[in-house]
Amino acid sequence: MILPKELLGIILGVLALALAVGGFNYWQDYRIKKVQEQNYYLYLYENKKISFEEALKHLSQENLKAYLLALKDENPRRILSLLEEEDLKKLFLEKEAFRLLKEGKAKIALSKLGAIKKEDFNYPSALLLKAFIKKAQGEEGEAKRIFVEIISKYPGSYFAEIAQAELL
Repeated sequence: MILPKELLGIILGVLALALAVGGFNYWQDYRIKKVQEQNYYLYLYENKKISFEEALKHLSQENLKAYLLALKDENPRRILSLLEEEDLKKLFLEKEAFRLLKEGKAKIALSKLGAIKKEDFNYPSALLLKAFIKKAQGEEGEAKRIFVEIISKYPGSYFAEIAQAELL
């Protein structure tokens, strides 16, 4: 029996659609599996079951490499160079400022924090760190002003609670 051309076209169209959906689902499953595999290598490193080098060899995603480097407390510039997402860059920039503060390099830490703007997600925490730096530098008035700003702009937040505690 020979099928009419229209019916044959419909059947081919349905097969093509099924193939496209199947291919898409396969691709999604493949990507999920790769991420899980990479996370497993991070888990092994965090639990001291493999070396840093072994874990790094298995990571292809820049964000996971940056996380691994941060675990090892690598050079923040190297970490920042691996990151593509702006939010993660800002987060690691804040981490770098905190490290510099711990090393006694408060002025450099403040300059790093200057790159974190009001529209960035971690601005409240960066502002809080700035207040602590000002306080450590003996600039109590400026630190107090920043604590008050945090309380007024981010009421009820974790950062406002810390600022409130500092003012007490």
